[in-house]
Amino acid sequence: MPLIHAVGVGPGDPELLTRKAEMVLRRADVILAPVSNPSEASVALATIREFIDEERQQVIVHQFPMTSDRARLVPAWNEAAELIAGHAEAGREVAFITIGDPLFYSTFIYLLRILREKWPHLPVGIVPGISSINAAAAQAALPLVEAEEKMAVVPATAGIEQIAAALANFETVVLLKVKPLYSDPATSPPDRPRGEHRIRRAGRQSPPEDSHRFRRNLGPFTGLPVAVDCQTAMFLVKLLISNLIIVVCVLIGKRFPSLGGLIATMPLTSLIVLLWLASDNPGDKKMITGYTQGVLWGIGPTVLFFIATFFCLRKGLELPAALAIGGLLWLGGALLHQWMLR
Repeated sequence: MPLIHAVGVGPGDPELLTRKAEMVLRRADVILAPVSNPSEASVALATIREFIDEERQQVIVHQFPMTSDRARLVPAWNEAAELIAGHAEAGREVAFITIGDPLFYSTFIYLLRILREKWPHLPVGIVPGISSINAAAAQAALPLVEAEEKMAVVPATAGIEQIAAALANFETVVLLKVKPLYSDPATSPPDRPRGEHRIRRAGRQSPPEDSHRFRRNLGPFTGLPVAVDCQTAMFLVKLLISNLIIVVCVLIGKRFPSLGGLIATMPLTSLIVLLWLASDNPGDKKMITGYTQGVLWGIGPTVLFFIATFFCLRKGLELPAALAIGGLLWLGGALLHQWMLR
């Protein structure tokens, strides 16, 4: 039985700790918990406190600088590996705890290499943990991949170009290491030609609901990974374009009312919806033909609406009353429209 264990403690929820992890942690003589900042508490340690006896077990909090500077990182790795090996050679069972899984973007990966190189006689046991990717998907009740779909895992620190490339080629993209790069990734999402983004974060005490569908996390651990199902990016693009057209028409209408009206009557909305339907349902000619027929016959009720509204306004009626009368005529025309197209 190995005296050195790397224990994945999951995404930060004690209830997501595996039974094997709990068994190893209760049995260990020494618990080594990593932190990036000595002034901050260890999330991994907070996750397992209810499973350990700090009076019997020695708990060591070891700092690993949050930097890409290997001149600072390598000494910290070597120091931690030497500390672990020293306890193991003295006959003490050591558990190195890490959020998520020990072999998935974990500091322990570097320690494992050093231990194998310098202390090959010391066997190392790996206790896998639930990844925050899976926890985020579970919290959102959102499948990560199905059937022939592909998933990519991308550190957000790789940059917007890498994220955009992944979004263009994979049905699901998982962003990790989000906190150092964005305070809120949804404020500047990369463009994607199709699909939808649904983003959730997983973490201890994070609420299941989001106040913003695209991205709004109310949980405390803003540095935990983000699971992304790429299916709303196009929706956001559609929304943006449609609203831009409305804003432009309003601005033109303020200065040149008749020109604004002319632009508003252009088949912009109908054309945009036609393009969205075609992009979302490629090759479905029946749907496109049915939509086009509906637009053609829908011109009648629309004309009735504006004729009624125009004459009501000319007669001195207030805008709400004119719109109500025009709306009633449009509703009658719309009912006739649907009856005729049955």
